[in-house]
Amino acid sequence: MRILLAEDNAANRMIARSILEREGHRVTCAHNGVEAIGHARESVPELVLLDILMPVMDGMRTARHLRQLIGDAVPLIALTGYDSPGDIGRVMQSGFNGMIAKPLQPGDLQTVLDTLEDGTRAVLSKTRRCVDAGEHVPLLNWRVIADGAGSAPADITERILARYRQTLWDAIAELGDTLNGCLLADPAAIARFRDALHRLKGSSDMIGLARAPFLAGQLRNAPPAELRDGVKMLFEAVTDSLPVLHDVLLSSPQRRAELFAFGESGTLVQVRGQHQSEAAHHHQNDRPAI
Repeated sequence: MRILLAEDNAANRMIARSILEREGHRVTCAHNGVEAIGHARESVPELVLLDILMPVMDGMRTARHLRQLIGDAVPLIALTGYDSPGDIGRVMQSGFNGMIAKPLQPGDLQTVLDTLEDGTRAVLSKTRRCVDAGEHVPLLNWRVIADGAGSAPADITERILARYRQTLWDAIAELGDTLNGCLLADPAAIARFRDALHRLKGSSDMIGLARAPFLAGQLRNAPPAELRDGVKMLFEAVTDSLPVLHDVLLSSPQRRAELFAFGESGTLVQVRGQHQSEAAHHHQNDRPAI
């Protein structure tokens, strides 16, 4: 299938493209909605995957423009980091046939397509509703790592990790810069804070972190009194996750397989700061200032 993928985050784009191409699809990538419309004018795709929050033109505006350009026959599928009932409603009202909550995983697209064949809209939701405290969420989602960045060629994996880290530190810096403004209920600061949370959550979900994106989602609608402690917990989750993620993705294939086996057994990185594998090493330059 010829797929047009619009995703502004470089690491997310590389992971999604790798998954889709392994499933036999031909993928054309766009960095934002305007680029996606340009590609669709040149060659009408068989399916469009649109990230929702993108610069220049977001996914919902892009969907409306694409409907006018290419008609109703081409399925439009939303990719989003948030999948609450309110989020789902807003997305689906913009002309999408379906929605996939990040992280995109092998088989997700086919699941949605199978539902669409029945003539109904498809929503693949992945909200974590069973956990009451972030410290009880494992640091990493081992299956997402194994199916995504961990299965890409070594040079692509290194590029994904580098792009992810840049997005991560930019988002963390923005959270730090806007926190005091959020405590003072400054609307501009709140908007920037939530945008940074979205970028951190979406990229962390796609690369395979678990606790950090969970906490970012919790912070989205947290009351001001809980923000400072919540941001501190989020930073700690990022700091504890990165050394393990780094060692897993950059290890040899044999070592990586061993780590996946340990990780999926539930014996690794369950408690903050207590890593039960020699794969985890803290590096002081990985800890952001709080």
